[in-house]
Amino acid sequence: MQKGFIRFNSITYAQLARETLLKYSVRSQIKRLAAGTRKQGCAYVLFPEGDIYKAHEILNRENIKNMGIEWSGAQ
Repeated sequence: MQKGFIRFNSITYAQLARETLLKYSVRSQIKRLAAGTRKQGCAYVLFPEGDIYKAHEILNRENIKNMGIEWSGAQ
C-alpha cells in the first residue's frame, strides 16, 4: 500500500504546516527523509491523517510553502 506525504524543504515549513493543519483538526506527523531519498538538499515530509488532498489544499489556501504531494512504497 502506498502512503502519501507532503514534502517541505525545511523543518520550519513542516512545523508551520503541522500547526496550521491542527487548526483544521487534521493531525499529522513530521519525518526527515533519509539521505539517499532526497532529491534536493534537506527534505522533511508531513504525513497527514485522513485525506492528503484535503490537507494539501488547506496548506495551499493558507500559503504554506510546500513541494507537493509524493507517494512512498509499502508502509
